[in-house]
Amino acid sequence: LSGNIVCIPINKKYNQDAKNLCAYILKQNIVATVDTTAKSLNKKIYTHLKKGKEVLLFVGQREIESNSVNMRIKDKIIGLISINDIIENLKLYAKNL
Repeated sequence: LSGNIVCIPINKKYNQDAKNLCAYILKQNIVATVDTTAKSLNKKIYTHLKKGKEVLLFVGQREIESNSVNMRIKDKIIGLISINDIIENLKLYAKNL
């Protein structure tokens, strides 16, 4: 699973929040990257899925207000997951691969 996780801000306003999320995940010894490119959100999703990235974590205003992330695994939208539960969810997903 490590290396297949990408933190994606919904727009450049949330770049730092996506970086903070990635740093939090890295502290749990799970490799993740951040996409702060200027591409549209749809283009980022398409690009990462095409590259074989399995887990996409989205950060925007709604996620910040609810202290959560929006999670997508491959083509399946999981939805909002609490920051406190994200590591457990990532580890559970990795076990089921």
